[in-house]
Amino acid sequence: MAFELGSCTVYYWSAGSRITGFTVDVGPSCSPTIRGTRIGPRTTFGKILNRDNLGQFTADCIYSCGNAADPVVGLTYRASHATGFISVQYSTSADQSDEAIELWEREV
Repeated sequence: MAFELGSCTVYYWSAGSRITGFTVDVGPSCSPTIRGTRIGPRTTFGKILNRDNLGQFTADCIYSCGNAADPVVGLTYRASHATGFISVQYSTSADQSDEAIELWEREV
């Protein structure tokens, strides 16, 4: 299911009468607040981690993934009692994180 909320498109998944997940594509006209942090197109994973560093980075492929790959880099906060058993994942395609990867490669 997809809904327009303000200037954001929100996609929901459900099982029976329960919502089991949703995604929001962040863009110039859509900057939601998630876990107390305003998320915009220039928000970095580092800025999100500054709130608490309990997140876990994931990547299915970062470098030389082949021309058919659509690599995604993610920052995941697993569900816990403290969050009401709701997990949150921030993700971006690797091509949107090229600047960060180039900086990392230079530093390493």
